[in-house]
Amino acid sequence: MTLATRSLPAVAGPCGPPAPGEGPGSQPASYAFATELGSGVYDFCGRQLQIYRLPFSRTLDTHDADTPPLRLTLPVTVGFLDFSPHDVLASGLPSRIDSLSFVPGLELEFEMQPGWSLSPYARFGGSFASESLDAWLYAAGVHSELAWQRGSWRNRFSSDLGYAGASFRSELRSDHFARLRTGIELRRGSGWRRGAQEVDIGPYARLDLFADAPRAPVGQVAASRAQLELGVSVGTRPGLRVHGLPLPRLGIGYRIAGEVSSWRLVIGTPL
Repeated sequence: MTLATRSLPAVAGPCGPPAPGEGPGSQPASYAFATELGSGVYDFCGRQLQIYRLPFSRTLDTHDADTPPLRLTLPVTVGFLDFSPHDVLASGLPSRIDSLSFVPGLELEFEMQPGWSLSPYARFGGSFASESLDAWLYAAGVHSELAWQRGSWRNRFSSDLGYAGASFRSELRSDHFARLRTGIELRRGSGWRRGAQEVDIGPYARLDLFADAPRAPVGQVAASRAQLELGVSVGTRPGLRVHGLPLPRLGIGYRIAGEVSSWRLVIGTPL
């Protein structure tokens, strides 16, 4: 099926100018932050925008053993207005895309010790949800990951300290946030095989701590500064590839975030 971008009504910014007295944090969490916050339901002018994040990336060959690996990250998000995953059963997949963002970046991976890596990163791109570019998006931070194996378990612990922002090309005020994310994932082979691939299952836990949490997806309530997510993801060993590109893991998690606690579809790594 071919997906076509639908033009939304031309307005003064995605939802028009903020009401008098509203500060930068008075707007609900913008769909523009989905690249950093992940798949979920976001507010768009009082309507629900279901967004899915597709975490494409590619490691570049530096041809030098002394040079740390350089990874090109290509996260893409696509959004559908007033759409629920349950609608797939009734009417199939949506035929139009209502929002789109692309925020390419670079990431260097330094091996500190065997199994422990440190990766500074930077990203810059844009978000589109009307007839033109709505916002410039940017993010920078450092990601740390510790991986180890015990028996048939392949485990990893990660932490990510990052800063992200959105500069809107409208009357909406720019917004930004700082976040510390820590998480652990425990993967184990299921014993189910198809050819050379074995299905593995990975329960995970993730904690986000915001210095100044953006407004919550859907509704005008403030999201909690501490948000815990518990879930499970499914993949294969070794990972499946299509035309040389790795297929992402899939999973589901429940985000505990006060009044806006919700289920979340996970595409790619949950951490």
